[in-house]
Amino acid sequence: MQHAPKALVITGFILFAAFNIATAQHSPMPWLDEVAYADPAGNYYFQGLFQSSLWAAAGRPFWVGNVPLHQFILIILCKVFGFSIYLVRGVSVIYYSAAVMLLLRTIKHTSLIQSARMRFFAVIMAFSATGCVAIYRNGRYDALGFLLASIAVATAFRSRQSRKSELLLFASCALIPWAGLQVIPFFGMCTLFYLGMLGKAGWRGFLLGNGGLLIGIILLLLFYASLGQLDNFIRALHSQGHVWQDMRLAVMMNPTYLALVGIGVSAGIFNWKYSFLESTNRIKVAHALVFIGLVTPWVMHFVSKYTIYYTWMATIPALIGVAIMYENCALTAVRRAALVLVILSAIPGYPRRLLSIASGNDMKRQLEIQEFINKNVSSDDKTMLDMECLYAYYSTRTRSRTLNFDLPENEELNRQSTCIVANVTNCESEYKARIGGDWKCTTTLPANITPRNKLWDLILGKPQAENNSLVIYHRL
Repeated sequence: MQHAPKALVITGFILFAAFNIATAQHSPMPWLDEVAYADPAGNYYFQGLFQSSLWAAAGRPFWVGNVPLHQFILIILCKVFGFSIYLVRGVSVIYYSAAVMLLLRTIKHTSLIQSARMRFFAVIMAFSATGCVAIYRNGRYDALGFLLASIAVATAFRSRQSRKSELLLFASCALIPWAGLQVIPFFGMCTLFYLGMLGKAGWRGFLLGNGGLLIGIILLLLFYASLGQLDNFIRALHSQGHVWQDMRLAVMMNPTYLALVGIGVSAGIFNWKYSFLESTNRIKVAHALVFIGLVTPWVMHFVSKYTIYYTWMATIPALIGVAIMYENCALTAVRRAALVLVILSAIPGYPRRLLSIASGNDMKRQLEIQEFINKNVSSDDKTMLDMECLYAYYSTRTRSRTLNFDLPENEELNRQSTCIVANVTNCESEYKARIGGDWKCTTTLPANITPRNKLWDLILGKPQAENNSLVIYHRL
């Protein structure tokens, strides 16, 4: 019976991951970011070329995005399981689930959250929080950075440091730049927090972590320089400036983040005046974690950018900090109010996504698109996918071995196309003017408009898929 709780936790994580992988095609519909980070691996699988026509100069002759580690993992897995929406999105689910499981183990080991119930609640919130759901229910790379950061944290806080654990700490930090350069500013703040928390005892871990980051950056630059792509890589990074709309969506319109930081900051201010939290070292840690959650979005925004897919950097620390405060709060009414507020703030997150999955609207349309593409696009076609039709990416990519995107930079490539997958609002004369040739509309998939009441649209959001029509053109 001693190992039953551990086995139960692992089983719970496996079942959760399995459910999200099984429902990967249900929601959300594929969109630009996901396609951009899935296409290099998809091209390598189908054509043996590590490139993507969606990235313009950064995509050819060698893809030079800032997250090559995720692509390398996808390529390896594609050789075993093939390329599909289930694989691309399933990898994100596994990254995120493993990261949360490692953090749970670290929190239990360090006794930061002492109650098993509160640890369970923290895990549920980590999966349900608005913003965090977007990280693992899509085909982007962000959860890999979260996983590597979790490995580094779990290793750094081991009670007994061995050569193997120090090597693991160094290696996980060295891989972080390969998993996403955006993690570096956040992780740098975390290492300062670690040093401040442990004092002299933390210097070795601090130096190993930051030394690993530095070596990882150098190796990444040398890797692209060896391929003659360093200039393209740097230009690609310069194009990723901060966007206020991203910040607004990730912070001002993120109810879970606002609730956690609001509770944490308010608790800190009122505790300074009324001392209703027990004075312990854990409370100092909680204040520091909430502070990290508060400042991370702004630091990230001014250093590069902060999007909804980076919210784990702020939400997870704030969540752990608030959970520690909850356990140390002597006022029952305050504890209950905080708990209710956090639960309500997560309703637009995973609960809303579950309702969307249950409705089946996106899944039904995806299956219709897949059947339509399979019937009307040949594996020998050189296909051009219109940028308005990225919702048909996976169906088209798995059907047509040669796939390019309708961008001005790809004009020469697209002149070789024999098939176009487009939206019904576009006509063959537009393509004739741009890429030449005579084209014939061979078949159309009309819009599938299903009446729904406004209340249902308010709860789930407007359906992403039901108005997405398609038309297929073939070169004469």
